[in-house]
Amino acid sequence: MEFCRGCDYSCCGSYSIPLSAADIFVISSEGINDFYYVCEKECGSDTCFNIRGKCYGLMMKMRIDGGCVFMRDNAEYGCGIHACKPSVCAAYPFVSNGGTVELMENRVCPKRRIPTQKDFEEAREAVQVLREEWALHKRIVDNWNKCFLSRYGWPALIPPYIMVQMLIWNVAARLGLFSKGKKQDGQ
Repeated sequence: MEFCRGCDYSCCGSYSIPLSAADIFVISSEGINDFYYVCEKECGSDTCFNIRGKCYGLMMKMRIDGGCVFMRDNAEYGCGIHACKPSVCAAYPFVSNGGTVELMENRVCPKRRIPTQKDFEEAREAVQVLREEWALHKRIVDNWNKCFLSRYGWPALIPPYIMVQMLIWNVAARLGLFSKGKKQDGQ
């Protein structure tokens, strides 16, 4: 996002970054490996994989200094994977509020940055992608939580399950079988 050009990377060093199934798939498709981990989380979220009564989520690995593993120092864009960065990163620091896109009130961005109209246009698209990717992630999690893997599996099975699910969704989308996550023409 143009808004982030030349930033001092406040968000990249301040937050733990949750990843969706789509984030894992897209970044892995670029040949990048070993950038995420499966961690135990508090139950109650519809974005967590349930395994034998425990809940797990996907998180971006962090550098020893606490920054994102892809954070680059002294670069125009702080993100080393700017073109395929996670959807939550691409949308930050913008959020959807009642159908409009606005800056987060409690953002860590330098407050002196004022977004332009172009920034808001890019943000609208990024927030929409974020919404769609997490909706797909929730569907994948729901399928996992309904199958035998939630009762008999273990956390190491989550990444290969995600990759298979994303491949299926990717092929279905390319074949035009789904639009915005819904079946077309009663298929």
